[in-house]
Parts: sequence; structure tokens; C-alpha cells
Amino acid sequence: MREGYEAMSVEHARSGRDFGEAELMWRCMECGEMGRIDDGLPDNCPNCGESKEALMYWTED
Repeated sequence: MREGYEAMSVEHARSGRDFGEAELMWRCMECGEMGRIDDGLPDNCPNCGESKEALMYWTED
């Protein structure tokens, strides 16, 4: 994962490129399940049960 400011900002990572609107989501690195981030990351993946540590922030176009 990219570090620093760039890792924290969708706008910075996509600046100067033509993209649609990005939606910030979470994704399980174990099974690939994705979900909306309404109140933060869930405690476990609802699909495979992996702990919160296996869930990463993800942008979906």
C-alpha cells in the first residue's frame, strides 16, 4: 500500500486523470468480499469471518 498523504487521499491519487466518481468501500483480502463503509470497518468479514485486520479500505469506480 502506498504510504503518506497519497495513501489517505483518493483525490490526490487520481489527480490529473479522468475517472468517474469513486466510492470508498472495504474489501476482505482473504475472500474478496466488499461492502460499504457507513460507520467504519466491520469487526469481521461477513462472508468468511476473517478478522478486521484482513479488511482494507478500497475505492470502487
